[in-house]
Amino acid sequence: MKRVVCLLVCALLTAGFAGCSKDAGPANKDPEGAGSNSPSENTASAKAEGFGGEITVTLTVENGTITECLVDAPDETEGIGTNAVKTIPESILQANSVAVDAVAGCTVTSNAILKAAREAYDEIAGKS
Repeated sequence: MKRVVCLLVCALLTAGFAGCSKDAGPANKDPEGAGSNSPSENTASAKAEGFGGEITVTLTVENGTITECLVDAPDETEGIGTNAVKTIPESILQANSVAVDAVAGCTVTSNAILKAAREAYDEIAGKS
């Protein structure tokens, strides 16, 4: 009886862990998380107003994967807004999505980078 219970518990745990694993399928390759309208290869730039001035984001997408995210924000406050300038492009590349979190303490700069990134991606995807 103990063996049956042990096998049943092991089977349930295995099924539970399998259900919690990260899916590496096509759903994770969609940079917007909104469908399969990914471009094959393209680069676009967009601008938004940050805390210190204009911010430009340039995205490159190849075969549905964001391969480059460059942020030009020369007038953002050193040590505050520049935290978002450094962190958000890394997050976008890591998540392969322009839908990432803002950086605490530099909301205006973060939101400007995210807005410009979304507009650049939309341009590449042909949505704008």
